[in-house]
Amino acid sequence: MAINLGSAYTLAAGVVNRANLNSIFAAIVSKFAGNIDNSDISSSANIAPTKLSASNQECWINFAWEFDLHGAWPAVSATTPRTKAIPLPGQSADTSWVATDVTWACNDVGTANGSFDVRYGHYDAAGAWTNDGSVTTGVTITRAIDNAGNQGRSARLAVTIPNGATVSSIALMSAGAGTGVVTAAGSFLCVSVRLRRVLQSI
Repeated sequence: MAINLGSAYTLAAGVVNRANLNSIFAAIVSKFAGNIDNSDISSSANIAPTKLSASNQECWINFAWEFDLHGAWPAVSATTPRTKAIPLPGQSADTSWVATDVTWACNDVGTANGSFDVRYGHYDAAGAWTNDGSVTTGVTITRAIDNAGNQGRSARLAVTIPNGATVSSIALMSAGAGTGVVTAAGSFLCVSVRLRRVLQSI
């Protein structure tokens, strides 16, 4: 690391001036007292992301079930994607993503609590969806007032989605509950999944 002291501190040949030497030491002490900045760090320093105070990257996957496109939210459980299966970004050698939160909002919760699952999986060699695991299951779409809006969230999660040669995707599925959920024109259920992993070098 090349420390930038802000001035050209040089010593002339001959007797060392105490004040000049002390000023150099003071500048060094100041740098290591919380004043190292971007100019002090070499672009080839190769500092490990885990050494950084903010060493994680995050992304959000969002699903939208809309009555005008898909019809009512199904009250029958399913093990295949109800909307798009969204592939996780990255390369096969990257660190796996960890799902940390699932939140939802719905403007038509019906007359009895609905529910959904968030799962991860892939399409096999025959083109069929295969469930590899679950981020969370049986999340309740809570009804407070019939046919009105509401929102909610899961407890804090720490679900690792294994990364490898086969691309994994996240999918939203019905968990088989609810009456009249998303049954009016313009109604929707939106689900957001937060993912986190250690910063990746490119």
